[in-house]
Amino acid sequence: MTHKVLIIDDDPSIHALVGSHLGAGPGDWISAFDGAAGLAMAATQKPDLILLDLNMPGLNGHEVCRRLKSDPDTLRIPILFLSAAASRDAKVLGLDLGAVDYVTKPFDPFELRARVLVALRAKHAADFLASKNLIDEVTGLYNRSYLDRQLHAALAQARRWARPLGCILIELDDFERIGTDFGRAGAETVLRSVTGTLRPTCREEDLICRYGEGQFGILAFSTEIDDAVELAERLRTDIRARATHHGNAAVRITASCGVALSQRSWGQTILSEAEEALRQAKQRGGDCVKAAGGPAPLRCG
Repeated sequence: MTHKVLIIDDDPSIHALVGSHLGAGPGDWISAFDGAAGLAMAATQKPDLILLDLNMPGLNGHEVCRRLKSDPDTLRIPILFLSAAASRDAKVLGLDLGAVDYVTKPFDPFELRARVLVALRAKHAADFLASKNLIDEVTGLYNRSYLDRQLHAALAQARRWARPLGCILIELDDFERIGTDFGRAGAETVLRSVTGTLRPTCREEDLICRYGEGQFGILAFSTEIDDAVELAERLRTDIRARATHHGNAAVRITASCGVALSQRSWGQTILSEAEEALRQAKQRGGDCVKAAGGPAPLRCG
Protein backbone atom coordinates (compact mmCIF):
# COMPACT_ATOMS: atom_id res chain seq x y z
CA MET A 1 0.00 0.00 0.00
CA THR A 2 1.34 3.44 -0.95
CA HIS A 3 1.04 6.13 1.69
CA LYS A 4 1.09 9.88 1.24
CA VAL A 5 3.40 11.79 3.61
CA LEU A 6 3.44 15.58 3.91
CA ILE A 7 6.62 17.36 5.07
CA ILE A 8 6.09 20.87 6.47
CA ASP A 9 9.44 22.57 7.03
CA ASP A 10 10.80 25.97 6.03
CA ASP A 11 14.25 24.52 5.23
CA PRO A 12 14.39 22.94 1.72
CA SER A 13 17.45 20.92 2.70
CA ILE A 14 15.36 19.06 5.30
CA HIS A 15 12.95 17.92 2.58
CA ALA A 16 15.86 16.56 0.56
CA LEU A 17 17.46 14.98 3.64
CA VAL A 18 14.27 13.22 4.71
CA GLY A 19 13.77 11.94 1.18
CA SER A 20 17.33 10.64 0.99
CA HIS A 21 17.04 8.91 4.37
CA LEU A 22 13.79 7.17 3.50
CA GLY A 23 14.56 6.43 -0.12
CA ALA A 24 11.76 5.21 -2.36
CA GLY A 25 9.56 4.16 0.53
CA PRO A 26 7.44 4.03 2.57
CA GLY A 27 5.27 6.47 0.60
CA ASP A 28 4.84 9.34 -1.79
CA TRP A 29 6.24 12.62 -0.47
CA ILE A 30 4.67 16.06 -0.82
CA SER A 31 6.22 19.26 0.51
CA ALA A 32 5.12 22.53 2.07
CA PHE A 33 7.59 25.20 3.18
CA ASP A 34 5.55 27.17 5.70
CA GLY A 35 2.70 26.58 8.11
CA ALA A 36 -0.04 28.20 6.05
CA ALA A 37 0.87 26.21 2.95
CA GLY A 38 1.05 23.06 5.04
CA LEU A 39 -2.46 23.60 6.40
CA ALA A 40 -3.83 24.14 2.90
CA MET A 41 -2.04 21.08 1.53
CA ALA A 42 -3.19 18.89 4.44
CA ALA A 43 -6.80 19.91 3.78
CA THR A 44 -6.66 19.18 0.05
CA GLN A 45 -4.24 16.23 -0.12
CA LYS A 46 -5.36 14.33 3.04
CA PRO A 47 -1.93 12.76 3.74
CA ASP A 48 -1.53 9.64 5.85
CA LEU A 49 1.23 11.26 7.95
CA ILE A 50 2.59 14.76 8.50
CA LEU A 51 6.23 15.47 9.40
CA LEU A 52 6.05 18.93 10.97
CA ASP A 53 8.90 21.27 11.86
CA LEU A 54 8.49 22.76 15.32
CA ASN A 55 10.30 26.07 14.74
CA MET A 56 9.07 27.94 11.66
CA PRO A 57 8.50 31.66 11.04
CA GLY A 58 4.88 32.76 10.98
CA LEU A 59 2.81 29.79 12.10
CA ASN A 60 5.04 27.58 14.23
CA GLY A 61 4.62 23.83 14.52
CA HIS A 62 2.50 23.98 17.67
CA GLU A 63 -0.01 26.35 16.08
CA VAL A 64 -0.16 24.28 12.87
CA CYS A 65 -0.75 21.15 14.96
CA ARG A 66 -3.49 22.88 16.97
CA ARG A 67 -5.30 23.94 13.80
CA LEU A 68 -4.98 20.52 12.21
CA LYS A 69 -6.42 18.84 15.30
CA SER A 70 -9.26 21.38 15.48
CA ASP A 71 -10.42 20.61 11.94
CA PRO A 72 -12.59 17.48 11.56
CA ASP A 73 -11.15 16.94 8.06
CA THR A 74 -7.54 16.70 9.33
CA LEU A 75 -8.09 15.64 12.94
CA ARG A 76 -7.09 12.01 12.44
CA ILE A 77 -3.90 12.60 10.44
CA PRO A 78 -0.96 11.59 12.68
CA ILE A 79 1.68 14.28 13.23
CA LEU A 80 5.34 13.56 13.88
CA PHE A 81 7.30 16.63 14.99
CA LEU A 82 10.77 17.43 13.65
CA SER A 83 12.86 19.45 16.08
CA ALA A 84 16.51 20.39 16.53
CA ALA A 85 16.35 21.14 20.24
CA ALA A 86 12.89 20.92 21.75
CA SER A 87 12.58 21.42 25.49
CA ARG A 88 10.62 18.97 27.59
CA ASP A 89 7.79 21.49 27.94
CA ALA A 90 7.68 22.02 24.17
CA LYS A 91 7.46 18.27 23.62
CA VAL A 92 4.73 17.86 26.23
CA LEU A 93 2.76 20.70 24.64
CA GLY A 94 3.05 19.06 21.23
CA LEU A 95 1.81 15.74 22.60
CA ASP A 96 -1.02 17.52 24.41
CA LEU A 97 -2.04 19.06 21.09
CA GLY A 98 -2.25 15.61 19.52
CA ALA A 99 1.16 14.80 17.98
CA VAL A 100 2.13 11.13 18.10
CA ASP A 101 5.93 11.40 18.23
CA TYR A 102 9.08 13.50 17.91
CA VAL A 103 12.22 13.00 15.82
CA THR A 104 15.26 15.06 16.73
CA LYS A 105 17.41 16.78 14.13
CA PRO A 106 19.94 15.74 12.90
CA PHE A 107 18.12 12.54 11.99
CA ASP A 108 19.38 9.05 12.44
CA PRO A 109 18.10 7.52 9.18
CA PHE A 110 17.19 4.18 10.76
CA GLU A 111 15.32 5.81 13.64
CA LEU A 112 13.48 8.16 11.28
CA ARG A 113 12.38 5.33 9.02
CA ALA A 114 11.30 3.19 11.98
CA ARG A 115 9.22 5.97 13.54
CA VAL A 116 7.59 6.82 10.22
CA LEU A 117 6.68 3.18 9.59
CA VAL A 118 5.26 2.80 13.11
CA ALA A 119 3.12 5.92 12.64
CA LEU A 120 1.87 4.74 9.26
CA ARG A 121 0.98 1.27 10.56
CA ALA A 122 -0.89 2.85 13.47
CA LYS A 123 -2.76 5.12 11.04
CA HIS A 124 -3.74 2.14 8.90
CA ALA A 125 -5.02 0.23 11.95
CA ALA A 126 -6.87 3.31 13.22
CA ASP A 127 -8.52 3.84 9.84
CA PHE A 128 -9.74 0.25 9.83
CA LEU A 129 -11.16 0.51 13.34
CA ALA A 130 -12.68 3.91 12.60
CA SER A 131 -14.45 2.39 9.62
CA LYS A 132 -16.04 -0.02 12.08
CA ASN A 133 -16.91 2.88 14.44
CA LEU A 134 -14.56 1.56 17.15
CA ILE A 135 -12.22 4.56 17.52
CA ASP A 136 -12.90 7.80 19.37
CA GLU A 137 -12.00 10.63 16.99
CA VAL A 138 -10.97 13.14 19.68
CA THR A 139 -8.47 11.00 21.59
CA GLY A 140 -7.60 8.29 19.08
CA LEU A 141 -8.38 5.70 21.77
CA TYR A 142 -10.81 2.80 21.39
CA ASN A 143 -14.37 3.82 22.15
CA ARG A 144 -16.98 2.34 24.52
CA SER A 145 -18.33 0.04 21.80
CA TYR A 146 -14.92 -1.58 21.41
CA LEU A 147 -14.56 -2.09 25.17
CA ASP A 148 -18.00 -3.70 25.32
CA ARG A 149 -17.04 -6.04 22.49
CA GLN A 150 -13.76 -7.02 24.12
CA LEU A 151 -15.04 -7.41 27.67
CA HIS A 152 -16.70 -10.81 27.14
CA ALA A 153 -13.51 -12.27 25.62
CA ALA A 154 -11.37 -10.71 28.35
CA LEU A 155 -13.54 -12.22 31.10
CA ALA A 156 -13.52 -15.61 29.39
CA GLN A 157 -9.73 -15.52 29.20
CA ALA A 158 -9.51 -14.53 32.86
CA ARG A 159 -11.72 -17.46 33.86
CA ARG A 160 -9.84 -19.93 31.69
CA TRP A 161 -6.43 -19.03 33.09
CA ALA A 162 -7.67 -18.22 36.60
CA ARG A 163 -6.17 -14.74 36.29
CA PRO A 164 -8.01 -11.68 37.61
CA LEU A 165 -9.12 -8.87 35.32
CA GLY A 166 -9.01 -5.36 36.71
CA CYS A 167 -11.41 -2.68 35.52
CA ILE A 168 -10.68 1.00 36.17
CA LEU A 169 -13.13 3.77 35.29
CA ILE A 170 -11.81 7.33 35.36
CA GLU A 171 -13.94 10.46 35.29
CA LEU A 172 -12.50 13.95 35.00
CA ASP A 173 -13.84 16.09 37.83
CA ASP A 174 -15.90 19.13 36.76
CA PHE A 175 -15.52 18.27 33.07
CA GLU A 176 -18.66 20.23 32.25
CA ARG A 177 -17.08 23.30 33.83
CA ILE A 178 -14.01 22.87 31.63
CA GLY A 179 -16.26 22.85 28.58
CA THR A 180 -18.09 25.95 29.82
CA ASP A 181 -14.89 27.86 30.61
CA PHE A 182 -12.79 26.85 27.61
CA GLY A 183 -15.31 25.68 25.02
CA ARG A 184 -15.31 22.50 22.99
CA ALA A 185 -11.74 23.00 21.75
CA GLY A 186 -10.50 23.39 25.33
CA ALA A 187 -12.35 20.28 26.49
CA GLU A 188 -10.84 18.30 23.61
CA THR A 189 -7.36 19.58 24.50
CA VAL A 190 -7.91 18.28 28.04
CA LEU A 191 -9.05 14.88 26.75
CA ARG A 192 -5.97 14.55 24.55
CA SER A 193 -3.74 15.64 27.44
CA VAL A 194 -5.21 12.95 29.71
CA THR A 195 -4.79 10.41 26.91
CA GLY A 196 -1.11 11.35 26.85
CA THR A 197 -0.96 10.54 30.56
CA LEU A 198 -2.77 7.20 30.39
CA ARG A 199 -0.81 5.63 27.55
CA PRO A 200 2.71 5.65 29.05
CA THR A 201 1.49 4.75 32.55
CA CYS A 202 -0.53 1.70 31.52
CA ARG A 203 1.07 -1.46 30.20
CA GLU A 204 1.05 -2.22 26.50
CA GLU A 205 -1.37 -5.11 27.00
CA ASP A 206 -3.91 -3.03 28.94
CA LEU A 207 -6.96 -1.89 26.99
CA ILE A 208 -7.62 1.86 27.24
CA CYS A 209 -10.75 3.46 25.84
CA ARG A 210 -12.78 6.63 26.04
CA TYR A 211 -15.74 5.45 28.09
CA GLY A 212 -17.96 8.52 28.14
CA GLU A 213 -18.00 12.30 27.73
CA GLY A 214 -15.26 12.97 30.27
CA GLN A 215 -14.58 9.34 31.14
CA PHE A 216 -11.96 6.71 30.36
CA GLY A 217 -12.04 2.96 30.90
CA ILE A 218 -9.15 0.53 31.35
CA LEU A 219 -9.11 -3.26 31.36
CA ALA A 220 -5.95 -4.37 33.16
CA PHE A 221 -5.19 -8.03 32.46
CA SER A 222 -3.78 -10.40 35.12
CA THR A 223 -4.03 -7.68 37.74
CA GLU A 224 -4.86 -8.19 41.42
CA ILE A 225 -6.96 -5.63 43.26
CA ASP A 226 -4.01 -4.02 45.05
CA ASP A 227 -2.17 -3.59 41.76
CA ALA A 228 -5.29 -2.21 40.05
CA VAL A 229 -5.77 0.32 42.85
CA GLU A 230 -2.10 1.26 42.67
CA LEU A 231 -2.38 1.79 38.91
CA ALA A 232 -5.48 3.94 39.40
CA GLU A 233 -3.63 5.98 42.02
CA ARG A 234 -0.67 6.56 39.69
CA LEU A 235 -3.06 7.68 36.97
CA ARG A 236 -4.91 9.98 39.36
CA THR A 237 -1.72 11.66 40.59
CA ASP A 238 -0.23 11.88 37.08
CA ILE A 239 -3.40 13.56 35.76
CA ARG A 240 -3.35 15.98 38.69
CA ALA A 241 0.32 16.83 38.14
CA ARG A 242 0.20 17.21 34.37
CA ALA A 243 0.50 20.77 33.12
CA THR A 244 -2.21 21.34 30.52
CA HIS A 245 -2.76 24.57 28.64
CA HIS A 246 -5.41 25.80 26.23
CA GLY A 247 -4.04 28.86 24.50
CA ASN A 248 -2.37 30.89 27.24
CA ALA A 249 -4.62 29.55 29.98
CA ALA A 250 -3.60 26.79 32.38
CA VAL A 251 -6.28 24.14 32.90
CA ARG A 252 -6.28 22.32 36.24
CA ILE A 253 -7.45 18.72 35.95
CA THR A 254 -8.28 16.19 38.64
CA ALA A 255 -9.90 12.80 38.26
CA SER A 256 -11.87 10.24 40.26
CA CYS A 257 -11.39 6.50 39.77
CA GLY A 258 -13.55 3.45 40.43
CA VAL A 259 -11.87 0.02 40.50
CA ALA A 260 -13.46 -3.43 40.23
CA LEU A 261 -12.06 -6.96 39.86
CA SER A 262 -13.38 -9.89 37.84
CA GLN A 263 -13.03 -12.35 40.72
CA ARG A 264 -15.80 -10.49 42.55
CA SER A 265 -18.13 -10.83 39.57
CA TRP A 266 -17.52 -12.72 36.34
CA GLY A 267 -20.22 -11.04 34.27
CA GLN A 268 -20.85 -7.62 32.75
CA THR A 269 -21.48 -6.37 36.29
CA ILE A 270 -17.75 -5.68 36.58
CA LEU A 271 -18.59 -2.43 34.79
CA SER A 272 -21.52 -1.61 37.07
CA GLU A 273 -19.32 -2.32 40.12
CA ALA A 274 -16.63 0.00 38.79
CA GLU A 275 -19.28 2.63 38.03
CA GLU A 276 -20.65 2.39 41.58
CA ALA A 277 -17.14 2.71 43.04
CA LEU A 278 -16.57 5.74 40.79
CA ARG A 279 -19.84 7.30 41.97
CA GLN A 280 -18.75 6.89 45.59
CA ALA A 281 -15.34 8.45 44.86
CA LYS A 282 -17.06 11.48 43.35
CA GLN A 283 -19.43 11.71 46.31
CA ARG A 284 -16.36 12.20 48.51
CA GLY A 285 -15.49 15.32 46.56
CA GLY A 286 -13.55 13.83 43.68
CA ASP A 287 -9.81 13.40 43.13
CA CYS A 288 -10.20 9.95 44.73
CA VAL A 289 -9.65 6.26 44.06
CA LYS A 290 -12.34 3.85 45.33
CA ALA A 291 -12.35 0.06 45.00
CA ALA A 292 -15.63 -1.85 44.70
CA GLY A 293 -16.52 -3.37 48.05
CA GLY A 294 -13.96 -1.31 49.91
CA PRO A 295 -15.03 0.60 53.03
CA ALA A 296 -13.93 4.03 51.83
CA PRO A 297 -11.89 5.76 49.12
CA LEU A 298 -8.40 4.28 49.32
CA ARG A 299 -6.58 7.32 48.00
CA CYS A 300 -7.58 10.98 47.86
CA GLY A 301 -5.80 14.11 46.74
